[in-house]
Amino acid sequence: MTLPKLTPSDENYGKTMVNTVYADISKFPKNAYTHLLAAASPERQERALHYRKQEDALRCLTGEALLRYALGETLPLAKTPQGKPYIPSRPQFHFNFSHS
Repeated sequence: MTLPKLTPSDENYGKTMVNTVYADISKFPKNAYTHLLAAASPERQERALHYRKQEDALRCLTGEALLRYALGETLPLAKTPQGKPYIPSRPQFHFNFSHS
């Protein structure tokens, strides 16, 4: 499956302390949900399956896919006791998911 290009926010992506990556799910192919679900971590799959609307689940799955894109690799995620996701092997790397 080929998704539309995931777009860094500007030409300075990767050169600054803060980088933003976004995706317009309205431009995803019809089969994006199935492919993103299959590629997601088991925890993310479980979360996505609890959404009533497939569009909301797609947003959930896309967040993890964008993180993998930004890192250029797949790393296991963990959660703090407060529920914030982090990457155990890269404690200096801070990120946030926003779905809208």
